[in-house]
Amino acid sequence: MAPQRPTHCAARRATMPGRSAPGLCLLNNSALAATVLRERYGKVAIIDVDLHHGNGTQDIFLLS
Repeated sequence: MAPQRPTHCAARRATMPGRSAPGLCLLNNSALAATVLRERYGKVAIIDVDLHHGNGTQDIFLLS
C-alpha cells in the first residue's frame, strides 16, 4: 500500500444535488477499496489513523 493524501474529504453528499465535497478530493480511495474488498470477503475494517474523523467515508457507508 502506498502512502497517499488523506481521503477524509471525499463524501457521498458531494454527489447529491446542491452539495459539495468538504475538501479537494473527488474520490475516496479508502471507501472504494473497502467496497471491492467487502464484495470479496464480506467484512472489512477501515482504520483511520489521522487526526480528523473520517466523516466522508462514514457518510458513504451509512447513507447507502
